[in-house]
Amino acid sequence: MVLKKYVYLVIGIVLILVGCSKNSDVKPPETVLKQENNIQEKNEDIKHEPKQEYETEQKNKGEFLYGTWLSYDGERYRYYVFNDDGVSGAFVFQETGTGLNFEYEINDNSIVFHMGDVEDNSQAVIEINDDEHFTLKWDEYAKENFTYLSDEMESSFQYYSDNELCYMAILYANKHAKENEDLSNLNAALIVNEDQSVTIQLYEELDGHNSTYAWYTVDRKSAVRSEER
Repeated sequence: MVLKKYVYLVIGIVLILVGCSKNSDVKPPETVLKQENNIQEKNEDIKHEPKQEYETEQKNKGEFLYGTWLSYDGERYRYYVFNDDGVSGAFVFQETGTGLNFEYEINDNSIVFHMGDVEDNSQAVIEINDDEHFTLKWDEYAKENFTYLSDEMESSFQYYSDNELCYMAILYANKHAKENEDLSNLNAALIVNEDQSVTIQLYEELDGHNSTYAWYTVDRKSAVRSEER
């Protein structure tokens, strides 16, 4: 899935260590590198009418899903975008920014996803809690809780992954380092705050312990630093 991302190199950093890579190990996202380098067919035949009716029915069934949602399955966060055509969308993992496009169908109280491939049929039971929360039960043990974020569709939704924010924080620190200051061993770790901002800790490993270099808090969607600790 291709989701738009726009870079503002003003960064902030996080409190808890979830293992964003080392300075030397992090691969720069393409958007950051760019910034650093300067920055149905219509067919009126009656045989198509059943398909059109089906698509209209699916669109009406899925209307409550339209927009961007944040999901959590007990281990990982994902962003889901359900487009207003009622049949397509995409998801990305909050940590890595990787994900898949999908198509979906709603049948009574269940939803079937075709993740990346129409041959994939991943089915879950939908439990709607309120207008801004619902749960997908994938099986007896696995479930995924969803929280509504915005009415943005796939074409307009943007955000920065954990890995990108860690890389950008290290890049920012190096760019503003004092003369002859060696920051080649900087590491970054982050946590997501309740308001979905991100706090990043830059640190070095010295004599068996972590020595904090800086803290930043940034906006997940713009990468703009909101607070420096």
